Amino acid sequence: VFVIVVVPRDRLNTDVRVAIANDLFEVYEGRLSAYYPSYPEGPLARVHYIIGRDKGTTPDISQSELESSIARLVRTWEDNLRDALGHDRDPSEARAVFNVYDRAFSAAYKEAFPATTAVSDIAVIERLNADNRVAISFCPGSEEDSARVNLKIYHFGRPIALSDRMPIIENMGFRAINERTYRVKRRADDEKERIWLHDIALARASGGEIDLDALRTRLEAAFMAVWDGQAEDDGYAALTLNAGIPWRDVAILRALSRYLRQARLPYSQDYMWQTMDRHAHIANLLVDYFHTRFNPDPSLQQEMREARERSILGDIEAALQDVASLDEDRIIRRFLNLVQAMVRTNLFQLGPDGLPRPTFVFKFDPHQVEGLPEPRPYREIFVYSPRVEGVHLRGGPIARGGLRWSDRPQDFRTEILGLAKAQQVKNAVIVPVGAKGGFVPKQLPPMSDREAWFNEGRESYKVFVSSLLDVTDNLDGDTVVPPDHVTRLDGDDPYLVVAADKGTATFSDTANAISQAHGFWLDDAFASGGSAGYDHKK
Repeated sequence: VFVIVVVPRDRLNTDVRVAIANDLFEVYEGRLSAYYPSYPEGPLARVHYIIGRDKGTTPDISQSELESSIARLVRTWEDNLRDALGHDRDPSEARAVFNVYDRAFSAAYKEAFPATTAVSDIAVIERLNADNRVAISFCPGSEEDSARVNLKIYHFGRPIALSDRMPIIENMGFRAINERTYRVKRRADDEKERIWLHDIALARASGGEIDLDALRTRLEAAFMAVWDGQAEDDGYAALTLNAGIPWRDVAILRALSRYLRQARLPYSQDYMWQTMDRHAHIANLLVDYFHTRFNPDPSLQQEMREARERSILGDIEAALQDVASLDEDRIIRRFLNLVQAMVRTNLFQLGPDGLPRPTFVFKFDPHQVEGLPEPRPYREIFVYSPRVEGVHLRGGPIARGGLRWSDRPQDFRTEILGLAKAQQVKNAVIVPVGAKGGFVPKQLPPMSDREAWFNEGRESYKVFVSSLLDVTDNLDGDTVVPPDHVTRLDGDDPYLVVAADKGTATFSDTANAISQAHGFWLDDAFASGGSAGYDHKK
């Protein structure tokens, strides 16, 4: 069989010539006997193929079908990209996008991915700029292996170091199999505006398949929450993969574990998250129990809420029967006890931006918390975020005391409890009982930059004080006004007065400004020692 193939000169290379030959001797059921390329003047090139056959009738091949088949072989990756861009865009938009990305992808990228994948990547890349530098996408791995997924990380301007991304990935419960990095250089981009794409093949560290359809959105949100500093990077993050828990609900368990550290529970943070990960079903039940108790949804009537609580508690108790380790049983029960001892939380409030508040506030009845050292305060508020942690202890319904900038992140509650006991004695002739609070900034810059260090401490103080007010009742005349979107499991409790202490001597005006912004009934008398000159001792 003699076949003459004419193609554009710039498309004919060794790979294309061999691919056409393979196609020809497959459709003609023969073998390649010889070929003769020719490059005449002009834009076209010609190859004369001779296909040898040994026996049988020569197949009757449709010329149009053969031409279409060869045309597909001659097409470049860029041709496929142009067509793929036109599927979901009008022609003018598709041309404009193609003109930006026709030379953007490296040979290594084009070898690894079809043009249809590039269209998906372009959609993500188009969102990146100097103000929005990172995007990610979880994608299915190979069709043959449902236990693997791929994580694509897109970064504007420069590649991300392995040491910056691998801890997040591993804490999320993944094991990295391999990684490839590609540079994407759009037309008119300078070096600082190039996009770097990290494609990482992942498997579950504990083994087993990954239901990406069910988990993709939550996994992507969890990664970005850590990257953006909304969530801390630790082993609790694996609960999104292993239990399907959204990252904010994972942060509830993380915050409870931070309080248990302050309450002197004799287990490390690592051991506590490992316990939750090993018993992911119970972790889910704890989160459900928390939501059932504190979600202020008015459609959830009290009888329904109580019935649901009893059902979840029964499920937790049944699941605990399968927990062989006494230590792990104790840890889980302490988590459960904290939720039962909690009387308020701000978890369902929205901030001024309409988004959930980034700082978690738990108000406890300390007499219901197991294992707390004596003396136990009347009420206790714990504040948690990646930026700041703190605690406020009150000896009674009407109590006042200072807020301290603590430098003891591992045991600031112990420090504050000791000060509260002293304050109790000190206030005996002023108000019936004392109070004390303290906070620890967790993202302080080096002290060599004194101004930045001080400013971060003051901003942490603002977060702490504002968080205390988030769960505190207000007064309108003699009427108690509960905080919005807070389920109250205690009685009315509108009294909150603070003062200066170590590290906060100049912060009283700041606290009063926060009080006024909240519309708190004490206004600029919320904190003593400010420029207004209010003195709660008089």
